Amino acid sequence: MKQEFLDYLNELQKAAPQVQCNEEAQKYLEFLTREPAIQESKKQGITQHGKEILTFVHENPIYETFTSKELADGMGISGRSVAGSLRKLVAEEYVEKLSAVGVSPITYGVTNKGKNIEF
Repeated sequence: MKQEFLDYLNELQKAAPQVQCNEEAQKYLEFLTREPAIQESKKQGITQHGKEILTFVHENPIYETFTSKELADGMGISGRSVAGSLRKLVAEEYVEKLSAVGVSPITYGVTNKGKNIEF
């Protein structure tokens, strides 16, 4: 529905380029057309530790795949905090489990959604 609305506005703008939006309408349009991952992070409510994990992995390419212990050691935070945050990131599809069921330790990787998010 949102995309149809934006497409409609684009068609109106093409049909009447001389008509300009006021400043507030322009700001709202910019908000609507921002990168979906930005809006998604706000909607999903990624925790502070979740943001820290994604940022750490982005900034440290050696963590292309990782375990919760490796992240905890690398970040200097408790394994329990990392494990809880990873569960939430997996549920929200920012991180995925790469290990087969029952294999320990669990190996994780960041999904495209997690790679494209901006904070």
